[in-house]
Amino acid sequence: MKKTWITLLMTLAIIGLVSASAQGHMLWLSASNYSPRVGEKITIDIGFGHKYPHTEEVSEESIEKIFIRDPKGQELPIEKVAPAKYAFSPNTEGLYEVIIKMKSGFVSDTPTSRKMGSKKTLPDAISCFQFTMNAKALINVGAKVSAAYKPSDLPLEIALPENFGKLKVRDELLLKVIYQGKPLSGAKVSATNKETALQHEGKWVQEVKSDAQGMVRIKLSSKGPWLITATHEVPFADKTECDKSTYRITLTLGLE
Repeated sequence: MKKTWITLLMTLAIIGLVSASAQGHMLWLSASNYSPRVGEKITIDIGFGHKYPHTEEVSEESIEKIFIRDPKGQELPIEKVAPAKYAFSPNTEGLYEVIIKMKSGFVSDTPTSRKMGSKKTLPDAISCFQFTMNAKALINVGAKVSAAYKPSDLPLEIALPENFGKLKVRDELLLKVIYQGKPLSGAKVSATNKETALQHEGKWVQEVKSDAQGMVRIKLSSKGPWLITATHEVPFADKTECDKSTYRITLTLGLE
């Protein structure tokens, strides 16, 4: 198991957590239905890689936690039905969030290779970055619902500051990027839909940066599943341990 975990993280490190010219590796959740009825069973698949919607194998021990946040903001467990596959049945109308956290870690460049570990565990490290990746899927059950921001312990968030209901083609989705509980300006936000991703690998439909209030507007140009990801990089607090921290959050939703 340990070997599988190390292999996954080494792959992530080699390819790069965030790429300016391509999608880069990311974590995401895909739902069987983003607008179900009350009581309908929904399956959730974990995706990982840089070729959305195509996924690489996900090591179970690389996942820290996966859970549901119901319309009241309460945390609920989710049933595991197969490797990297989960399911739940919403029991009331409203907006559900399925949230997954990947275990964070350090990657360092040494004179011979790139390795897992910080400068403190690898004395010959030349440079180091810490990575943190999380993902959310929005499941909208029933009629139009309120989607006021619910604080969480995710360091980087993509939040819906306005009412979130049944989105339609050509609607504009207003999002807020939040870092450590505060609006984040200058965050890199990229969006694509499943159809475009299948036809043009690595192509983003839209790439923008958040404004002074952390806001971005995403034009929803086609039906089906959408993936939106935000990245942020900051200096690491203790330079004797690592140089920088890189955060990535991915949001998936469905458009009717």
